Amino acid sequence: MSVFKRRRDLMLQFPKIIWLTQKEIMESNNELLRTYLRKSNLFLKRDLDELKKLTLILNDEDRYRANTELLLSSIPLKKQTLNLQ
Repeated sequence: MSVFKRRRDLMLQFPKIIWLTQKEIMESNNELLRTYLRKSNLFLKRDLDELKKLTLILNDEDRYRANTELLLSSIPLKKQTLNLQ
């Protein structure tokens, strides 16, 4: 699996509103767990750091969450209203 596909998949599976540790992120989804169990812990850390650089996720000490504000800003208002209901 390419690094770009792995990071895209990580972002697509990322929790929307809750803060999670690296371990909780891996355990939150079976697909992520399978992907990162085959790699070292550094792979997940590097992928999280790259998503953070792109401002797609937020980081608070050892916890992470999706930057929903940024993601919502790129969705048309009508679609946002439908998704939030």
